[in-house]
Amino acid sequence: MKKLGPMIFVGLSVCFLVGCTFINGLDAKIPRTVIPIDKTFVIELQYQNREIIRKEIHCEKYYDAMASVRGNYWAVREVGLSSQYQTSKIIIHDNEIGTIEFPIPVSEDLVESKRTLLKHLPLTINGKTFWFKSSKGSNHAYFRPAMHNNGIYESVTLNFTLKVNGITLE
Repeated sequence: MKKLGPMIFVGLSVCFLVGCTFINGLDAKIPRTVIPIDKTFVIELQYQNREIIRKEIHCEKYYDAMASVRGNYWAVREVGLSSQYQTSKIIIHDNEIGTIEFPIPVSEDLVESKRTLLKHLPLTINGKTFWFKSSKGSNHAYFRPAMHNNGIYESVTLNFTLKVNGITLE
């Protein structure tokens, strides 16, 4: 009789955990309309002495129903993208360096007016990820960690200014 108590506890715990996943699965099946966010975010990129590139970003709240253990919740994403973790990019071509992709801050940071730093926005240059190293004015140094080249890493210094609604990212 004394061993029955722990077995009941384990049995109820398993039923509860399975029930949570089941409920999240049912919750994921309920269609929900996205909620537009009534703000426009203007992203401006000036690369070297070129003309300023402007891009308008619109965001929306959507119900992220993954039916997973972490649960379902409302999140913010850029209109046209499928996830809160995706961002669009401004892509330019430099004759000496190649194709450079400048990521835009994530929608949640834009909507909540969180301060985004350049060190949070790695660049993609010719398909390779480069991480922020340092800045001096509008000159920004980025590097790509070495994989095999005896500890030698690639680095590049770019002259650009990236702004969100007129505020320069540092």
